[in-house]
Amino acid sequence: MVRAVTPIPFVKARFFDRCGKPLAGGKVYTYEANTTTPKVTYKDPYGLTPNTNPIILDAVGEADIYLDGTYRIRITDCNDVLVNDVAKIGSWFSDNLQDTLDNISGAMDDALKPILQNLDNAINTAAAAGAGQGRRSADYPELDGRGRIVENTLPR
Repeated sequence: MVRAVTPIPFVKARFFDRCGKPLAGGKVYTYEANTTTPKVTYKDPYGLTPNTNPIILDAVGEADIYLDGTYRIRITDCNDVLVNDVAKIGSWFSDNLQDTLDNISGAMDDALKPILQNLDNAINTAAAAGAGQGRRSADYPELDGRGRIVENTLPR
Protein backbone atom coordinates (compact mmCIF):
# COMPACT_ATOMS: atom_id res chain seq x y z
CA MET A 1 0.00 0.00 0.00
CA VAL A 2 1.36 3.42 -0.98
CA ARG A 3 0.78 6.34 1.37
CA ALA A 4 0.78 10.02 0.58
CA VAL A 5 2.72 11.91 3.22
CA THR A 6 3.30 15.60 3.85
CA PRO A 7 5.88 17.49 5.89
CA ILE A 8 5.01 18.75 9.36
CA PRO A 9 3.37 22.13 8.85
CA PHE A 10 4.33 25.26 10.74
CA VAL A 11 7.59 24.08 12.27
CA LYS A 12 9.25 27.00 14.03
CA ALA A 13 12.85 28.07 13.56
CA ARG A 14 14.74 27.64 16.83
CA PHE A 15 17.98 29.35 17.79
CA PHE A 16 20.52 28.73 20.55
CA ASP A 17 23.31 30.73 22.15
CA ARG A 18 26.94 29.62 22.03
CA CYS A 19 26.39 27.50 25.17
CA GLY A 20 23.49 25.58 23.62
CA LYS A 21 20.76 27.36 25.59
CA PRO A 22 17.65 28.72 23.81
CA LEU A 23 18.30 32.24 22.51
CA ALA A 24 15.41 33.82 24.45
CA GLY A 25 14.78 37.39 23.30
CA GLY A 26 17.42 37.03 20.59
CA LYS A 27 17.12 38.85 17.29
CA VAL A 28 17.21 37.61 13.71
CA TYR A 29 18.07 40.27 11.15
CA THR A 30 17.34 39.41 7.52
CA TYR A 31 19.00 40.99 4.49
CA GLU A 32 19.45 40.44 0.77
CA ALA A 33 22.16 37.77 0.39
CA ASN A 34 25.70 39.11 0.92
CA THR A 35 24.47 42.64 1.72
CA THR A 36 23.10 44.83 4.50
CA THR A 37 19.92 45.66 2.54
CA PRO A 38 16.95 44.53 4.69
CA LYS A 39 14.75 41.81 3.17
CA VAL A 40 11.31 40.72 4.33
CA THR A 41 10.54 37.24 5.70
CA TYR A 42 7.12 35.90 6.56
CA LYS A 43 5.26 34.44 9.56
CA ASP A 44 3.30 32.04 7.36
CA PRO A 45 4.14 29.65 4.51
CA TYR A 46 1.93 31.62 2.11
CA GLY A 47 3.89 34.87 2.42
CA LEU A 48 0.85 36.82 3.62
CA THR A 49 2.12 38.09 6.98
CA PRO A 50 5.55 39.76 7.05
CA ASN A 51 7.83 39.45 10.07
CA THR A 52 9.38 42.45 11.79
CA ASN A 53 13.05 43.04 11.01
CA PRO A 54 14.68 42.17 13.31
CA ILE A 55 12.54 39.21 14.31
CA ILE A 56 12.43 38.96 18.11
CA LEU A 57 12.68 35.37 19.34
CA ASP A 58 10.30 34.11 22.02
CA ALA A 59 11.22 32.74 25.48
CA VAL A 60 12.40 29.43 23.98
CA GLY A 61 14.35 31.03 21.12
CA GLU A 62 11.74 30.32 18.45
CA ALA A 63 9.99 32.25 15.69
CA ASP A 64 7.96 31.51 12.58
CA ILE A 65 10.30 32.39 9.70
CA TYR A 66 9.54 31.63 6.07
CA LEU A 67 11.98 32.68 3.36
CA ASP A 68 11.42 33.84 -0.20
CA GLY A 69 14.66 33.38 -2.12
CA THR A 70 18.14 33.90 -0.72
CA TYR A 71 19.10 35.89 2.37
CA ARG A 72 21.86 37.00 4.66
CA ILE A 73 20.83 36.04 8.21
CA ARG A 74 22.42 37.80 11.17
CA ILE A 75 21.56 36.41 14.62
CA THR A 76 22.28 38.31 17.84
CA ASP A 77 21.41 37.85 21.48
CA CYS A 78 19.02 40.24 23.24
CA ASN A 79 21.95 42.67 23.79
CA ASP A 80 22.85 42.67 20.06
CA VAL A 81 25.98 40.56 20.60
CA LEU A 82 26.59 38.59 17.40
CA VAL A 83 25.86 34.84 17.64
CA ASN A 84 26.01 33.95 13.93
CA ASP A 85 26.14 35.67 10.55
CA VAL A 86 25.38 33.61 7.44
CA ALA A 87 26.14 35.51 4.22
CA LYS A 88 23.93 33.42 1.95
CA ILE A 89 21.15 31.02 2.82
CA GLY A 90 17.76 30.47 1.32
CA SER A 91 14.77 28.40 0.54
CA TRP A 92 15.62 25.53 -1.78
CA PHE A 93 12.95 26.50 -4.21
CA SER A 94 11.70 29.90 -5.22
CA ASP A 95 9.88 31.45 -8.15
CA ASN A 96 13.27 32.41 -9.55
CA LEU A 97 14.86 29.37 -11.22
CA GLN A 98 18.33 30.92 -11.03
CA ASP A 99 18.00 31.35 -7.24
CA THR A 100 17.02 27.69 -6.96
CA LEU A 101 19.97 26.56 -9.09
CA ASP A 102 22.35 28.83 -7.18
CA ASN A 103 21.10 27.40 -3.84
CA ILE A 104 21.56 23.81 -4.99
CA SER A 105 24.97 24.57 -6.52
CA GLY A 106 26.11 26.37 -3.36
CA ALA A 107 25.01 23.48 -1.15
CA MET A 108 26.85 21.01 -3.37
CA ASP A 109 30.00 23.16 -3.33
CA ASP A 110 29.85 23.41 0.46
CA ALA A 111 29.43 19.64 0.78
CA LEU A 112 32.27 18.83 -1.63
CA LYS A 113 34.89 21.28 -0.32
CA PRO A 114 35.96 19.20 2.71
CA ILE A 115 35.95 15.98 0.67
CA LEU A 116 38.14 17.49 -2.05
CA GLN A 117 40.45 19.06 0.54
CA ASN A 118 40.90 15.67 2.26
CA LEU A 119 41.59 14.01 -1.09
CA ASP A 120 44.11 16.71 -2.00
CA ASN A 121 45.83 16.29 1.39
CA ALA A 122 46.00 12.50 0.93
CA ILE A 123 47.50 12.86 -2.55
CA ASN A 124 50.08 15.38 -1.35
CA THR A 125 50.99 13.17 1.63
CA ALA A 126 51.38 10.11 -0.60
CA ALA A 127 53.46 12.06 -3.11
CA ALA A 128 55.70 13.42 -0.35
CA ALA A 129 56.24 9.85 0.88
CA GLY A 130 57.36 8.81 -2.60
CA ALA A 131 54.27 6.90 -3.65
CA GLY A 132 54.35 5.88 -7.29
CA GLN A 133 58.05 6.56 -7.81
CA GLY A 134 59.81 3.89 -9.83
CA ARG A 135 56.57 2.06 -10.59
CA ARG A 136 55.32 0.91 -13.97
CA SER A 137 51.76 0.18 -15.02
CA ALA A 138 52.73 -3.49 -15.13
CA ASP A 139 53.26 -3.30 -11.35
CA TYR A 140 49.52 -2.81 -10.80
CA PRO A 141 46.62 -5.22 -11.39
CA GLU A 142 44.16 -4.68 -14.23
CA LEU A 143 40.73 -3.33 -13.19
CA ASP A 144 37.39 -4.06 -14.82
CA GLY A 145 34.77 -1.39 -15.60
CA ARG A 146 33.53 -1.49 -11.99
CA GLY A 147 36.96 -0.94 -10.45
CA ARG A 148 37.38 -4.59 -9.40
CA ILE A 149 40.64 -6.48 -9.91
CA VAL A 150 40.55 -8.76 -12.95
CA GLU A 151 41.60 -12.31 -12.04
CA ASN A 152 45.13 -13.39 -12.89
CA THR A 153 46.39 -9.83 -13.44
CA LEU A 154 48.14 -9.35 -10.09
CA PRO A 155 51.85 -8.60 -10.51
CA ARG A 156 54.18 -11.43 -9.55
